[in-house]
Amino acid sequence: LMKQQNESSKEHDDSGFVFDPTTARYFLNNGFFLLPDIFRKLMPHQRVAVKWLWEHHLDKKIHGCILGDDMGLGKTIEILSFIHGMTVTNFAKTFLLIVPAMVSIQ
Repeated sequence: LMKQQNESSKEHDDSGFVFDPTTARYFLNNGFFLLPDIFRKLMPHQRVAVKWLWEHHLDKKIHGCILGDDMGLGKTIEILSFIHGMTVTNFAKTFLLIVPAMVSIQ
């Protein structure tokens, strides 16, 4: 009964994230999470992109991916949110970012 109550108290987001009120975090499968202040700043399509990056990270048959989208849709914040999630969950600590010079100024 307790497990059912805990499961029902979790909020599911359309992007696939689940809010756990006991930890105040938005989780995906296998332990990846975003903190609320970052999650709430992401637009719905950006949350889907972070989930997509996480799924590609987990897939052992895929050796990288390209996040390509129209200008102005938030690829930079998607990548930074993903990196932050990877860091706070201790899945990774070191990253190599290769970006156009204009992006590094932002």
